[in-house]
Amino acid sequence: MNEIDFCCKGCVFAETVMVMGQETQTGCMVDNRHKKLSKDNKTKDGYSQFNRFCNTYRPNAWLQENNQSLTDAVETVKKEVYPRTTFIIKFNKDLEFLQNLLNTINNQTIDNRKFVVVINDQVEYNVVVFDMMSKALTNNIGGFNLMQVVDTNKEFDEAFANAKNGWTIFLEEGEMIETNLAEKLNRRVNQEMRRIVYAQDASGKKTIVQSAIYKALGGNQPLLRSDGTVDTRSFVEKLQDMTSEDSDSITTWETLFDA
Repeated sequence: MNEIDFCCKGCVFAETVMVMGQETQTGCMVDNRHKKLSKDNKTKDGYSQFNRFCNTYRPNAWLQENNQSLTDAVETVKKEVYPRTTFIIKFNKDLEFLQNLLNTINNQTIDNRKFVVVINDQVEYNVVVFDMMSKALTNNIGGFNLMQVVDTNKEFDEAFANAKNGWTIFLEEGEMIETNLAEKLNRRVNQEMRRIVYAQDASGKKTIVQSAIYKALGGNQPLLRSDGTVDTRSFVEKLQDMTSEDSDSITTWETLFDA
């Protein structure tokens, strides 16, 4: 099985000292990530080595292009890796609720990139909902889309075609989120360095999923496999077949966001 071979050598945030004429890493300016990623203390050429990519690895050229001090660059790179999210919302014909939800998405406590899709099956609401989205979604919004769907069994999967970001949040009718949702997601993946692939709340109405995995497994729709067979199971059933060294990557919404 192929594995990722990654180390901190060449990263501007690696803190080093000279030991017997060789640079040896002693720390990382970005929350000591090297210790969280290299739990078995493997090293390569004096630097921490691990089998995951580090999304805050930056070469000297990046620092020169930004023309910043290292202290300022640390804050810049932390913002660059804020988790990007797509919100897919099933509209419940409650305009006041939708307004509050859109405001909550727009006013997340960290300024992460956001894309929003609203699913509407009542054409008479289209104009007012689109106008509401246009006015409410202004803060680091990558785009928004209003979808008219007919087949309610495929609505989330059809809407997922518009997912632009690393994590997709599906919200059933009348489901609210907290303003610090993105902040908690960022804390987990960028500070605690813990993976998250899938989480759902106890009611089954709020779900977050890593977009690349959802796409790879075909969501809840039939998946044509390389051997010509068709997998008609739900996304969760397909996901259960995936082996992972990290059992923590599949959890509950409550564990992820309500703790």
